[in-house]
Amino acid sequence: HYVEATGVAYRDQQQFGDLQQAMHEQSLYNYRLVPEARAALAYLEATGEIGNAATIALYDLGSSGLTITVIDRASGEVLLAERTTDISGSDFDRLICDNQLAKQGVDPYTAYDRDDHGLGEFTTRCRIAKEQLSTSGAVCLPGESGVILISRESFEALVTVPIEYSARLVRDVLTRSPQYVDALFLIGGGARIPLVESILRSWTGLPVVTPADPEAVAAKGAALLATPVDLVAAHAGAPAPVAAEGGGA
Repeated sequence: HYVEATGVAYRDQQQFGDLQQAMHEQSLYNYRLVPEARAALAYLEATGEIGNAATIALYDLGSSGLTITVIDRASGEVLLAERTTDISGSDFDRLICDNQLAKQGVDPYTAYDRDDHGLGEFTTRCRIAKEQLSTSGAVCLPGESGVILISRESFEALVTVPIEYSARLVRDVLTRSPQYVDALFLIGGGARIPLVESILRSWTGLPVVTPADPEAVAAKGAALLATPVDLVAAHAGAPAPVAAEGGGA
């Protein structure tokens, strides 16, 4: 089928420029770059999950970091946005990896330095274990580099401190927000971790919502905002238009 338009979500101006350059190098023009926060808002509006909230906060925990964004629903304006790489999905993978290597009697730091324990494959299975623990009480993953055996209780003990750290960041953002925030929405792959929702609900006192497929919220929202591009102008070298103005998450 012919694709009339493609929407691509971007986090910040740096990523905006990188995506635009990559698309140009591949001679791709029929796309719209959409700020992640605006894309997420569009998705939540379309699904009805936003409810009656007038001002929302997004907690976007991905593999590379955490972005907290406050958005005015009526205008779509980003009122406040903070990003940190002090907590990320990759950090959680590393915590599991350290824990499992230690159980095998392997010094994690030595293993990372020498990478002689099939660490790449082992780390991949640690990430898979983390994902499976979102719906399972325990996970056992055999492999050439050793068995990964971890319970959800053990995993939560490893990640409680960084998640609580993120909750403090959220409370700080809520305190500085120029408008009262009515609800907190969890997106990104990290939102699948049940402890994240539990801690944030406890620490903020806000209604906390985790949409289905939270890691796909921004991508689906960008698709909803996609509209056909003037390909004549695009081929002439004009920048790919943006579906919606405003800061990215």
